[in-house]
Amino acid sequence: MRVECAADGGEALQAMERTMQNNLLFLLVIVDLHIPEMNGLQLAHAIQANSQYDRPSLLMLVSAGCQFDVAECRN
Repeated sequence: MRVECAADGGEALQAMERTMQNNLLFLLVIVDLHIPEMNGLQLAHAIQANSQYDRPSLLMLVSAGCQFDVAECRN
């Protein structure tokens, strides 16, 4: 198992590109809803929109008591 960390959404997408260029794929992406640059939902949509990423499983982390759209996260 290989782990990549990113400080923001842009770094996460760059890590996915680098990994793909090395003929590897992410099977699981753990995303914080409140990340800098783009929120976690925007990052999740960007990942899902790129068919080259082979649609990894996404796990969204949220703060306890945070009001957010559950239906949107499930999509």
